[in-house]
Amino acid sequence: MKIRGLVAVLLFCSMPEILRAQLLAEHFAYGASDTSDLTAVAPEWVRHSGTQGPAYVSTGLAFAGYALSGTGGCARFTNGASGVNDGDASRILSAPVTATSTIYVSLLVSLESAKGTGDYFFHLGPASIGATFRGRVFARSLGTGWALGLAKYNETRTDDSTVLTFGKTYLLVLKYAYSADSTNDDEVTLYAYDAGVPVSEPGLPLVMIGPVGKGIGGDPSNIGTVAIRQGTYTPTGTVDGIGVRTVWPDESLPVELTAFRVFANGRIVHIDWETATETNCYGFVVERARNAASAWEHVASVAGAGTSASPHAYRVQDEPGEPGRISYRLRQIDRDGTSAEIGITDVDIGAGERAARLSVYPNPFNPAAHVRFSVPEDGEVEVRLFSLVGREVALLFRGRVPGGSDQVVPLAAGSLSSGVYFCALSYGKERIMHRVLLVR
Repeated sequence: MKIRGLVAVLLFCSMPEILRAQLLAEHFAYGASDTSDLTAVAPEWVRHSGTQGPAYVSTGLAFAGYALSGTGGCARFTNGASGVNDGDASRILSAPVTATSTIYVSLLVSLESAKGTGDYFFHLGPASIGATFRGRVFARSLGTGWALGLAKYNETRTDDSTVLTFGKTYLLVLKYAYSADSTNDDEVTLYAYDAGVPVSEPGLPLVMIGPVGKGIGGDPSNIGTVAIRQGTYTPTGTVDGIGVRTVWPDESLPVELTAFRVFANGRIVHIDWETATETNCYGFVVERARNAASAWEHVASVAGAGTSASPHAYRVQDEPGEPGRISYRLRQIDRDGTSAEIGITDVDIGAGERAARLSVYPNPFNPAAHVRFSVPEDGEVEVRLFSLVGREVALLFRGRVPGGSDQVVPLAAGSLSSGVYFCALSYGKERIMHRVLLVR
């Protein structure tokens, strides 16, 4: 269950009932440090071409209601040439999909920029990928926005003219459909959604391309890898939350989280959350970590409401011991045993009277939240909101405040898109950052 804002892609091909399982769930949870080489921190990913990149970014993407968003980091790709950002990386599936089968690959994608000529940035391949790239997803610039394209192999791509927004989240569904009749009749179809997670094909897509590929030769004997590509004309962006299934992926969230709050009272931490609805919810797990390099430690397990259309509220307490800044996360457990992170935030424990404090609640939020802060002595304070890439999007407060008193200012989503933002408090030489998640 992920939450953050960008482009999600899903791909498919048809298959026997016995193999209708999840073949990959990639959250890109490879640590808290960014690196220019994804393959250096993620052994599951192998560079099959070039020498540099894609990169690993420790902060991931989100798409409201999409279960594979909001956990871990993401992979960043860009354009390059020989020896410069030229690396292509692939990950093998738990089992290849063969013959008369259908495969669904879902992923989140956010584009920062694209080239006018366009190129493909994501594709499939056989288990031994070599240079066999199929189901190619393209992006090209239209000036103020970008557009999708699709090709099964190396034929002229089929372009769509719908203008998509840089930095906005889209859910794409690419269907790769095998046919056993010949070696040139497999077909691919691409759908794109700007809101909601469709529970069946095709839902209400914003974009639909295809099916294309009939009469184009070179059909592979199996699909066994997913791949991220960098080339001379590829766009710049990030991908996250890649899920591969052999049926249409129902990645909708079983829990609608409306609030997740963590606050400290001395050495005691209070963690509470609220849900609007729950579907087959077995329970929740609260965990903590003292720093980015620490493993998550179990704090508490709480039973869920099963299936309920009524609001529910939950609260637990923790005594972490030593003072300092601690991260808390909330995971939801389905009745089938699957789980996903649905909330994460930080809190300062026992920092004393000399520390400035900052918190945002609820978090995740939609359409508004409250920013609470305090400083130890009278002084000038600024509170600003920044995007994931460090661009200032709002000045929330500027002024002089008395020491030791709590201040509360509103945070309105306005026209902001879903995703991760950072709320920053500046007080003298001190600066506090707090991660917030907008989920539309």
